[in-house]
Amino acid sequence: MPHRMSFRERPIPKPRYCNMVYPQGGDSQALPTWKTYLYQLQKEAPKPKKILSTRDVPQRPPFYGNEYHGNITREEAEQLLCEQEGSYLVRKSDRAPDAYTLAIRFDGITKNFKLYYDGLHYVGEKRFETVEQLVADGLIHFYVESRAADYIASLSNESNYAESPYLAYSVKKKRLQQGKKTNASRRIDFVDGKLIESTNEPQDLTVDLDVDLSSMVSDIEKPHVFKTTNFIGLHWCDFCANFMWGLIAQGVKCQDCGFEAHKKCSEKVPNDCMPDIKHLKSLFGADLTTVVKAHQTPVPVVVEKCVKEIEQRGLNVEGLYRVAGLHDDVEEIRMAFDKGQPGISEEDKAKVLKDGLAALPTAHSQTLKYLFAHLVRVTEKKSKNMMGAPNLAIIFAPTLMRSPESLGDPLKGLQYAALEQRAIEMMLTQYKDIFLK
Repeated sequence: MPHRMSFRERPIPKPRYCNMVYPQGGDSQALPTWKTYLYQLQKEAPKPKKILSTRDVPQRPPFYGNEYHGNITREEAEQLLCEQEGSYLVRKSDRAPDAYTLAIRFDGITKNFKLYYDGLHYVGEKRFETVEQLVADGLIHFYVESRAADYIASLSNESNYAESPYLAYSVKKKRLQQGKKTNASRRIDFVDGKLIESTNEPQDLTVDLDVDLSSMVSDIEKPHVFKTTNFIGLHWCDFCANFMWGLIAQGVKCQDCGFEAHKKCSEKVPNDCMPDIKHLKSLFGADLTTVVKAHQTPVPVVVEKCVKEIEQRGLNVEGLYRVAGLHDDVEEIRMAFDKGQPGISEEDKAKVLKDGLAALPTAHSQTLKYLFAHLVRVTEKKSKNMMGAPNLAIIFAPTLMRSPESLGDPLKGLQYAALEQRAIEMMLTQYKDIFLK
């Protein structure tokens, strides 16, 4: 009969980056070593042992089982629990009516906690379906945090982010993305019986975007969006490479890139989130910085595709952008600039606009710059499409110039519509001075 492996003999599960290697200086370098000390401690933690009530307890709450002992004193609970580590029971609190106390034995000491129930059992922030699960999680924390207190305290302080698993993974991910872009920009054409290598470079545009697309995306800073998470199975911290102990709410996870870490470790992580498309629930409504980082494009894909399609087929169409959308959009006009002051030169106005645009987040300013470059090209065909700068300003002001100050006040928005249109028109007529200098 084959030998059945016991729990303690089972191999430690491998973390998600375990077998990954990435090139550095021409060599393959293994990722940092995952540390198992805290995992071993969790396995050694005492298991919960329910102390059953041997008598009929009147008025037993329906959400407790035979671990409920009713109205017994602390001393009686102490005697029942003193024989076994990890033993526990629930008793009626002797300090407040309709209150209950959870008593747990650990390290020869009986610990008492006020126990609550609102559909789930809890003594703190964590919620559990059963009292046994609550006790099991508590015993793990008691054991790990008492045996490794100094080790845990130094996790985030002594860890080097430059050597973290997440950063190593991110380096490889960036290189793979850059490699794909390089290969995509080169193609082989078969012309007159000969193979000709060419690049997919865009045609020269009247308005130069003056941007380095790859550097623009990589230079954008994006903070992680951490949320406390109940990890299923065993997980290691992507910052310090240590095990995340406990049964639920073991740590936090970034909602955009999947970075997993202890809560304390997450506070040390810089703003270098690399969003993954699989974590984006929808392109529309998502944070703009998240979208451009996830797709590795300086402007959202949907904006780029719409602009290219219009420039290929629609520049000569009369009334381009004049066709009305939803009438409700007009009611959502928002003020973006303070009232203008008399006597200000066009150059000073352009400088104010340029300074304001410079204060925008990188992803927003890049998208705005790309969009206005397209609109300038639309105005160059105004003799055919009848869409000069004033007409485009009327169309785009309600969309681009929304201010939270006038939120819920359509009349105020309409009052400043003329100023918003003038700002849009100036950004079109002085595009080079505002965006390119």
